[in-house]
Amino acid sequence: MIFDKYINDLHILRTKLRRNKSLTPEENWQKNPVDLEGIEFQSWFDTTESEENSINQAKIDFDQKILKGLDLQNKFNSCEIGFGGGRLMNQASKHFECANGIDIHENFRATSEFLKRNNTKNFNLFHFDKRFDIPTIDLFYSFIVIQHFSSLKILQEYLDLIQMKLSDNGIAVLWYGKLSTPFWGDYYVVPSSKFRRRECSLFIHPSFMEKICSEFTIIDHQIKNFKDPIKKIGHSMQSKIVIKKKKDF
Repeated sequence: MIFDKYINDLHILRTKLRRNKSLTPEENWQKNPVDLEGIEFQSWFDTTESEENSINQAKIDFDQKILKGLDLQNKFNSCEIGFGGGRLMNQASKHFECANGIDIHENFRATSEFLKRNNTKNFNLFHFDKRFDIPTIDLFYSFIVIQHFSSLKILQEYLDLIQMKLSDNGIAVLWYGKLSTPFWGDYYVVPSSKFRRRECSLFIHPSFMEKICSEFTIIDHQIKNFKDPIKKIGHSMQSKIVIKKKKDF
């Protein structure tokens, strides 16, 4: 049905009809988590009823959305773009010698406490401004994050970081909010005057996503995905692209 297939495009139409003014996307994600603790902090990034539910869902998401189909042999360091409350980093720490993460919010203490509370010790948290301090990375990944960027420029800055820090045999798994049709152009950014708290702000047409990833070798690009990968039901608003460095011959 068209309402299922073009869900992101219809969301964009709704934003264009708004007259309210809210926080800009960047202000929204930076400021609000500072005052939250415990399950409220976790739920800010990924709505959940309990820490246990968050951990259980994170295992499914990490196994099905990030690791599925990947060969982890000779891969030691991971880095999450937009780690939020740390639920996926908690899973990454079980597969890698060191789980790194980058984010823009100002409550790293709460993320660190969550990870330590769940017996995770092999992790490092970096603010976006210090992203170039991360070590060489074998797996970059991002899930339910790129769609919240306030501009395409931020995505390009992360692609530049991946180009710089990805190991020769490393890979990057990036999920992004997709434009199902070219009606709104190659990409669409929700203006700050139309933005509402915690909603998606950046949508990219798959063909344009391949264009901006042209400096990499594209291993896989899954445009249509299930929201629930286990039951294989629901339509995901995200597409998944997997990239690696191009080989120099």
